[in-house]
Amino acid sequence: MKVLHLTPSYEPAWHLGGVVRAVSQLCRGLARLGLEVTVFTTDSGQDRRLAVPVNRPLMVEGVRVIYFKTEISLRYAYSSALQRACHREIKNFDLVHLASFWCYPAIPGVRACVRDRIPFLHSVHGTLRREALRQNWLKKWLYFNLIELGHIRPAAALHYTTEMERELDAFHRFGNPSFVVSNAVEVEEFRDLPDRGTARQYWGLGADRRVVTFLGRLSKPKALEVLFRAVAKGLRGEAGLSVLIAGPDGGEEGALRQLAAELGLEGQITFF
Repeated sequence: MKVLHLTPSYEPAWHLGGVVRAVSQLCRGLARLGLEVTVFTTDSGQDRRLAVPVNRPLMVEGVRVIYFKTEISLRYAYSSALQRACHREIKNFDLVHLASFWCYPAIPGVRACVRDRIPFLHSVHGTLRREALRQNWLKKWLYFNLIELGHIRPAAALHYTTEMERELDAFHRFGNPSFVVSNAVEVEEFRDLPDRGTARQYWGLGADRRVVTFLGRLSKPKALEVLFRAVAKGLRGEAGLSVLIAGPDGGEEGALRQLAAELGLEGQITFF
């Protein structure tokens, strides 16, 4: 089976977070299962251009990847070379997977799939929830109604990673079939981890100290303020508790630091 994944950014753009990681692990796993996996992506790291060869196939961990050169806008991931490749090659695949909204690669991908009658599916990745649409809401609602709805309607299916994610999108009343499959995890990467004592020593945490850790993007949908208020209500001043917050700023770090100060938690909450 020949599967094409269309995504604006791919490894090594690890700094972009979960979607890049999830798509990379998915592609590697499918390749190991014997599928013929190809990725059409760009050299966009959104805030930087990736140091990768462009416009030619590469083998990346068993996956055939083509990083097309972007033009005009790295963030929008516009690439005329990717557009030409979609027009020319999508008819040769059995299934196309679209891994992102709000960017250019889906436009030529969907057009070619519809023209050549190739089934395609979307991974939603939480980008269509009300909370996500409220950010830059005018721009997003215009783009959603003018572009993205036309990409969703002909899709063979929508992919969600949790049942709750699918329920949060129910207000759209999409008529497409949908399914839930969790993100893949490469368990081999976790087989040889340092012991807890080493980690505690590195972070200066005593052996008897209780630790709560959050690892992820600091963004509004993560609802970290709920965690902070819970700590303040039930565990403020408890000497044996530390809360470690680790992840890139998704627009909420400043507000979270201020909330921690207002709740008197500076000594218990640490940002990394």
